[in-house]
Amino acid sequence: MKQIKTIFLLLLTIFSISCTQDNSESDRQYNIKNNSCSEIKGTEYSICLEYVNDSRCPSNGNCIWEGNASANFVLNSKTENKSFTLNTQKNFQRDTILNGLKIELVSVSPYPLLNSTTNQNDYSVKINIYME
Repeated sequence: MKQIKTIFLLLLTIFSISCTQDNSESDRQYNIKNNSCSEIKGTEYSICLEYVNDSRCPSNGNCIWEGNASANFVLNSKTENKSFTLNTQKNFQRDTILNGLKIELVSVSPYPLLNSTTNQNDYSVKINIYME
């Protein structure tokens, strides 16, 4: 019985050492400032954030619902440009698939504050892009 435990621990140790950390999450995540573009790694595409419409409930406000921020993008290639909108609110479209790329909105920053207006140039988004 002791020999089985030793073999099991040895196999578990070998298995854990042989596993490498998956860095693909950082390769899929993009931070894009408003009116800026980012090249999509491993593709011929770039993605641009055109503007943000933000109607989320301010962090120090008292609202009936959480609201929504919609981010308007353009997926560019040498031959075409495709416009689309993604949202933060779960009842609206939060991801899309275009030309074999799944694009998912993770967050919109900054979060609104009560009695404060955010300039369009201050917005940025975090998105994930996966090859389909």
